[in-house]
Amino acid sequence: MREPVTLLRQCVAEMIGTFILVFFGTGTVHAAVLTGAQQGLWQVAVVWGIAVSLAIYAAGAISGAHLNPAITVALMAWRGFPARKVPLYVASQLAGAILAAVMLYALYSNIIHDFESAHSIVRGAPGSELSAMVYGEYFPNPATARNLHWSDASVSHVQAMMAEAVGTAFLAFFVFAVTDVRNSSGPGRRLLPLFIGLTVSIIISVIAPLTQAGLNPARDLGPRLFAYSAGWGAIAIPGPRGGFLSIYVLSPILGAVVGGAVYQFLIAAPVGRSTGHKSAVRPTVWRIRAMKKVQLIFVGGFLGAGKTTLLWRAAELLMKRGKRVGLITNDQAPGLVDTKWLSEKGLNVREVAGSCFCCNFPALIEAAESLRSLDPDVLIGEPVGSCTDLSATILQPLKDKFGDRFVLSPLSVLADPLRLRDVLNDSGDAFHASAAYIFRKQLEEADLLVINKMDLISREEGDRLEQLVAARLPRAIVRRLSAWTGEGLESVCEVFFWRDASPLYIVTYEPQMKGD
Repeated sequence: MREPVTLLRQCVAEMIGTFILVFFGTGTVHAAVLTGAQQGLWQVAVVWGIAVSLAIYAAGAISGAHLNPAITVALMAWRGFPARKVPLYVASQLAGAILAAVMLYALYSNIIHDFESAHSIVRGAPGSELSAMVYGEYFPNPATARNLHWSDASVSHVQAMMAEAVGTAFLAFFVFAVTDVRNSSGPGRRLLPLFIGLTVSIIISVIAPLTQAGLNPARDLGPRLFAYSAGWGAIAIPGPRGGFLSIYVLSPILGAVVGGAVYQFLIAAPVGRSTGHKSAVRPTVWRIRAMKKVQLIFVGGFLGAGKTTLLWRAAELLMKRGKRVGLITNDQAPGLVDTKWLSEKGLNVREVAGSCFCCNFPALIEAAESLRSLDPDVLIGEPVGSCTDLSATILQPLKDKFGDRFVLSPLSVLADPLRLRDVLNDSGDAFHASAAYIFRKQLEEADLLVINKMDLISREEGDRLEQLVAARLPRAIVRRLSAWTGEGLESVCEVFFWRDASPLYIVTYEPQMKGD
């Protein structure tokens, strides 16, 4: 069993991923500037791109591999990344960048000293940005400016801000594009990190001669803070021309937000587009991970059966087992109380409103795909309480058209014990005739019949009811449950995970003849 992915593990993954990115990316700048190991800007850019790709492969499964405060903020702004996580992610990214700078200095300190001696550089004095550039960024690029005899005026403060903002806008735009689960022309799950790395490489090729192409506040600020403490002082912070905060921190963040918005609102397919009803579905957190098949569970049942409580309890149990869980609610009207309640429990919830799943199949798929971007293991859907024929209108189309994305669990129907007893006995006391008809239809198609609210009846009554179900619905799988207390939940979840089992049974309801 996998351990749950806690916020602590996500932060550790961000720190390690950023360490990898900065160690190899900034490391190739060390090698190029101090030893001439890299021939030309493109070689440096390619190593940077590979470093980004490897960092994403390393950390993506746990944290989503943002590795960049600007990307984290853009994801918060446009893809629902939780605001409460942003400070912790950014702090972790900054810590990883600082640790990488420390490690590089431990390896290169003697070579840096020799380089400074050879070029008559006094660390911390004007001109020492030529050695400090292996940590933080400067404008114009000190090495390029020296070789081409540029003056400081060659790249103005405003131009430097524009360069960092535009470069990071392109980065965020392409990150949003290649991680959009609805983008059928994307590179695919295995190549996704590679294409993000290549994006970084081509941006560096254009922007680095101007500003060294920071594109990442953590990548610049972390090593810059170390350089400040390692003797470069004011050359590191605030820099010989100032502007490190506006150019290398604020401009990338602004650029990423704008770049993400351009993709989200001008390119991405609208989410929630269905039969004219507005669906409360929106894309959420970017998580880069192989999109394996996701277990999809539907829990139907008549109004008042306790479906929402079961969703909450089942999600809690599955998360304790290390599963990532998403929920999909459904009703004829928007703004479901169930949606709000489940969201307040800290669960990832999407709402399909304005019509039932079977009448709005595209909205159901969009909700499931939106949650799929979080790389869940399990999705649980709660159809409208009056919904029937789910097997034909939902399960079979899912198996036929989306079998490569989802594994269907047995269709579950949750039943109130008193209503179930009255309907099976044809007593006519529990429902209006039309409501009883709907409930019977739900029972007929159930692969798994879950008798809920067992805490409200005695064990003896439960035994009699289960015997009645066995007699009237002989091929149904029956489980008892108290969703409120959690008793019986383990047994129900066992049936949920009978993979590729739906439909397991075709259950028919045979009315009891008078005198039987």
